[in-house]
Amino acid sequence: MGVSFPLVLLGTVLLAWSVGRIVVPFGVTFLRHHTVVATNYAGDVVPTGYGLVLLFAYAAVYAFIAPFFLLDLVGHDGADLYWTVGTTSMWIVLLGWLDDTLGDHTAKGFRGHIAVLAKNGVFTTGLLKALGGGVAAFAAARVTSSSVWEWAIDGLLIALSTNWLNLLDLRPGRAIKFYLLGAVSLFLVAWPEPFVFLFTPLMLLAAATVREDLGGRVMLGDSGANLLGMQLGIFSALTLPVTVCGAVVFLFAAGHIYAERYSLSDLINRISWLKKLDSWGRAKP
Repeated sequence: MGVSFPLVLLGTVLLAWSVGRIVVPFGVTFLRHHTVVATNYAGDVVPTGYGLVLLFAYAAVYAFIAPFFLLDLVGHDGADLYWTVGTTSMWIVLLGWLDDTLGDHTAKGFRGHIAVLAKNGVFTTGLLKALGGGVAAFAAARVTSSSVWEWAIDGLLIALSTNWLNLLDLRPGRAIKFYLLGAVSLFLVAWPEPFVFLFTPLMLLAAATVREDLGGRVMLGDSGANLLGMQLGIFSALTLPVTVCGAVVFLFAAGHIYAERYSLSDLINRISWLKKLDSWGRAKP
């Protein structure tokens, strides 16, 4: 992309940040008006499902960078990557939105959803999201991998990353801070690969939403947390060596097993530096 690379990146950053800040009041009002709300950990009724708002904002910025990928100006299977990231992002938000609006949250964890299916014959939105997210993850891995082994590792990485952000989204700002820390680190490692453009819009949109999330004025919901997790997983699969991806899969799997049995919030509160990082910037309940 030559000389235009930093200019296009700057334009993407400015556009995404501006759109992110502009849509916040409209998004919050939309969710409140349609009573898409939930009770948070502090007992406050807060608009949730903000992932749908992020998706529409993301689509506007994503259209801005479309020519650089669809006209093969960046190489590296640019068009395939563009459609893969865009399609999987839309798919996972829609699955999460179903869970935000229609979900029965009495079932906890994958085992809980399976138990509801076995006992009552009810296919929960949470189970639909898990299965649909897994399909999307392995479909995306087809573009990030070059062998069957790498495809399996990348698929697991993307799927586990998607759900991990959902597991973290139990306190204001927790999931979005994890995402931003990971995404910025990947950006610094991957630069100046052209595919960083695919993930820059959501990074800036998330950064533009941090204040409201930390302040407990809006919740990402499953739609938002899963969007962040899906993109973080694909970004990781494109950036990191397969051996590192395998190690991350192991860590995510261990985290999921722990979360099925114990409380992540209790663990975070027991480790002083994690507690400080987790509570940084958060409004007091």
